Amino acid sequence: MDGTTQALLLALLGAVLGGGVVLAWRVSDAQMHERKAVEEAAVPAGIATVLSVLRSSALVVDENDEVVKASAPAYAYGLVTGNAVAVQELADLDLTHQALRLGLEVYRFESDLQGAAAARRIRDDFAGGLRRGVKGPPTFFINGCRYDGTVDAESLVAAIDGALAHQR
Repeated sequence: MDGTTQALLLALLGAVLGGGVVLAWRVSDAQMHERKAVEEAAVPAGIATVLSVLRSSALVVDENDEVVKASAPAYAYGLVTGNAVAVQELADLDLTHQALRLGLEVYRFESDLQGAAAARRIRDDFAGGLRRGVKGPPTFFINGCRYDGTVDAESLVAAIDGALAHQR
């Protein structure tokens, strides 16, 4: 085979390989940007209604840590992508692991977490928050009075200083 024929065959081979690479690149890019339809999981109507009017972020996750329902701010803040928690700190939140890290007895912790006493305590805390005017996080109390001012360090320090001065 002469040099010209070899050059033409190599050029043809290069063109075929280049075309294959470009095709693979486009298919991969299309798959990465493809939006997958997320099935809407059924949640009780009350939960769906509450989530639809929340101004703060809230997530409902299943036993596999997949997001079943989320409030609009959770999507707007990028906390949820599809049906997954997008913020690693939230995805890594494992109460059992935290209990173990704190030196608690894990079996007792899990039992207590599932027990009636914990559910009662949560209901009582929730009701107490409602009685005190808690509308969502963050809600601050200074000397037992709800703080409704601006939530920045300077304003909070001024409010605490004012409460301390009033106390004297």
